[in-house]
Amino acid sequence: MKIAIGPYGGGSGISTYTSELCKALATVRNDLDVTLLTWQGIDYPDAKFPTMTLPKNAFLGMSDYTGGPFAKVFGATRVVRQKMKDFDLVHFPDSTYGAFIRHPKIVLTIWGYFSWRLLPRWYAERFGFPINIPGTIAAMEFMAMNTLALRTARVNISLLPLRYIPKGHIRGNMFYIPPPLALSETSNWGTGLHESVIRTESADIVFIFGSRDLSIKGKGAQLAIDAFTKLVLRDKIRAVLIMVGGRKDALNVSEAVRDNIIFTGFLDRRDYLRLLGPGRCFLALSHGEELDYACLEAMAAGCTVIASPIPAHYMVRDHETGRVVPRNGDSIHSAMLELTDNDIRLNLGKNAAKEVKQLTNPTEVAKKYSTVYQSVL
Repeated sequence: MKIAIGPYGGGSGISTYTSELCKALATVRNDLDVTLLTWQGIDYPDAKFPTMTLPKNAFLGMSDYTGGPFAKVFGATRVVRQKMKDFDLVHFPDSTYGAFIRHPKIVLTIWGYFSWRLLPRWYAERFGFPINIPGTIAAMEFMAMNTLALRTARVNISLLPLRYIPKGHIRGNMFYIPPPLALSETSNWGTGLHESVIRTESADIVFIFGSRDLSIKGKGAQLAIDAFTKLVLRDKIRAVLIMVGGRKDALNVSEAVRDNIIFTGFLDRRDYLRLLGPGRCFLALSHGEELDYACLEAMAAGCTVIASPIPAHYMVRDHETGRVVPRNGDSIHSAMLELTDNDIRLNLGKNAAKEVKQLTNPTEVAKKYSTVYQSVL
């Protein structure tokens, strides 16, 4: 039976999930004939599966404000629709594709659209509701497309436990399967990142914050910088903050701590993973994520995580596998100060790594996906 998974190359979280899923499926023996769909011009992971390259179209990379998500997703699915008849089952990691593609056997991975995206606060922080009308309409269109897609799928897979999905949106064909994560890629930090290595050697503690776009207020980059500034200036802690991502010019950084903050720009995944490791702290401060793969990767690598209280951070339990704090500078600063204690920091990181490795074990997760595919076929 022929199965198509993809397309690979959407949002960063969806791309990571697609890559990890394909690598996980390669670890189990089954009779499934899997093909990874990719877009022309986008480098795809070594998934050990055949790939089908789809022609690049003008809709890829289009802003959500340009024509609206309906036009963007509909246009991007035009090529995909033409190829789906060649497969017995299609798995879309980006559930919005299911709104415009008809196939008798579709599996969708849903993201957080029916939890945090229903909250007015999310609209306010992400899109400036009600001032930013185009942004608010875009968010509502995404939610409408996912509602339509879930009704047409044979199986809907949630990456979050179903207790985080509002009851009105839970369907009989919806199942929770943890995201897979190949820990072999989490190598020791330092290799190839000379500036980061040199400037962190004298620090007592290293904090890491990552976002594709640091300017997005809801991601919490400015919150991280403000709390870190207080830690360095008021508490006199020898610390370094590594900021991974683009658009650093949108952030306000005091001259007094500028030498303590390293802006790396956007890193490919392998270089980013080299920053992670036991004894370091990762700041996951977003107000809403579908699934925070960066947080899981940090925990798996042994980092201690300071996380915002959102469903995507469900693996972070306060004082057990990390710190869960409200999204305000004082709370984040207090958690940072507490984690300057090496014993506390290392113990929390050790607990986190153990649990995440067990939850995201690629072979065990792949067996669950294989079961779903075989039941649909």
